Parts: sequence; structure tokens; C-alpha cells
Amino acid sequence: MKILIPNIEVPILHDVAQCLESIKERASLTPLLWNVQQKPLLDIFDEGGADLLFLHTSQLDTSFVIAAQEFDFKYILVGDGIPKGIAKMPEVILSTKEFVNRFPKGSNIIQITPAARIAQIFNASYDIKKESEVLVNTDHVEITPKIFELLSFLTNEYSVKIIGNNVVNLHYYLGSVNMFERANFIKSTKALVDLNSQECWDAAYLKIPAVCKDPTQNFLTFKDIKGLKTTLDTLLTENDDRQRYIDKSYKEVCNGNTYYHLAHKIFKSMNNTNTAQHLEDYIEELIG
Repeated sequence: MKILIPNIEVPILHDVAQCLESIKERASLTPLLWNVQQKPLLDIFDEGGADLLFLHTSQLDTSFVIAAQEFDFKYILVGDGIPKGIAKMPEVILSTKEFVNRFPKGSNIIQITPAARIAQIFNASYDIKKESEVLVNTDHVEITPKIFELLSFLTNEYSVKIIGNNVVNLHYYLGSVNMFERANFIKSTKALVDLNSQECWDAAYLKIPAVCKDPTQNFLTFKDIKGLKTTLDTLLTENDDRQRYIDKSYKEVCNGNTYYHLAHKIFKSMNNTNTAQHLEDYIEELIG
């Protein structure tokens, strides 16, 4: 089965693409990232099309309407809405909680939430050069005065490394890293402070304790610097508490909170039992 996924700045598309890449041989899949800047949608069909496309809401334009009239294809939609009177409904809609009510009743909607990116991190290893007491990733984090104050506090109290795309004017900021380096940084820290609601799931899979800025029922959180210090001090010094939290967090990841689980849910909801089963089998290999 040929699957085309647009190579645009929508993280979930890349997350699912990596999951499908992992099982492509056993499931007889050909997942391909499609450069939408170089190849318009109609060119895709002129060159043979695909069995399944992933599309973003922004791509449901005039070209899509023409394609829907002239070609037979299935697609999965990722986004925050769908035009009224759409020429062709998607097989599955992937959206977040705040947007699910924008879609027609009866739509096959899967609500997406942050999850562990196992395809990126499962080969992570400890690296003494990346070792830290506390790690922070600034990807998707606005460096406000309040966030800068928090980071300054951490660097004064602990052995800290800061990575990520958003620059921080502190000596401990090491710049942006690729996904493999990021995984090794997480594996090499004693505790992670999650400011973007994504890192905690990856840390949990790698059995590294994380503290989250945003409220969550799955992980330890903090409201202020004082509370963060209390939690970090416990995780760094109380081995029994630390291990209990690591075990609890890892169990949460295994309980359906990886992008492999999401990919499995997508294909199961489409009654594509072959791909769904291979994804399920691969999940079992990774988490047991």
C-alpha cells in the first residue's frame, strides 16, 4: 500500500510517518513524505496517485475539489475543521479536543493528545558528555520573562543543560539538536523539566522522571519555582520515590500513550486489519 504524507510543519504527520516506516517491510507499505512545495496535489495523481493520503485542513482547496471529482482515493485529515459541503469526506479525522465539535456529526474522529515518540527515541543511550541533573528543551516554548526566570533559577541550583530551537541567553543553552541527540540528552539526565507538554512522555518511556509545567493527571506538575524545587529535590535525592514515579510513568506510556498506539487506532478504525495488526505486534516488541 502506497501512503503519501505531506512534509509540512505539523508534528503528528512526521510522528505517524516514522511509525509506518518502522513496519513498512513486514506490512508491505510504502510510506513517502511528499514535498508539497515542489509537487502539487494534482501532480500526485497524474503520476499514479496513492492508496492513501494524509492531508491537512489547509490542503482542502480548489485542487482537492478537482482531485475528488476526477480520482478515486482515500485520505486521512489532520486539522481544526473541514469546509462545508466538502466534495469527499475523509476516512478518519485527527484533531485535538478543542476542535472536534467543528466537524460534522457522525465523522470518524480520533482525538489526538501528546504521546511518546518511540520511533525517535527507542535507541537512546546514556552519554557522559550529555549528562545533567536537570534537562530542559525549549522547542515550542516561548521564552517569556517568567520562563527565563525559571531557567535562571534552575541553572543556579542544579547541573543543567538546555537544548532546543528557541534561544536562551544563558551559558547552559547548547542550541538546537536533532531527534537522536535529543533522545540521548533525555537518557543522560537525572530529571527533565517539561515546558512544552511533549517531553514528559518521551522521558517516561526512557525511564527518566519528568516534571511538567502544564496540569496533567499522568505526571508531576509545578505551579511555581518553589514547588518545582521541592519536587526536583525529591526526585534527585529520594531513590525510592524516584523509582516509584519512574515505574508509574512508564506504565502510563505503555497504556496506549505512544504514537504507535495512535497509528494502530487510525488503521483499526479504517478496518485495515493488516496494518493495524503489524502496528500492534511492533508495539508489543517495543514495550512488551
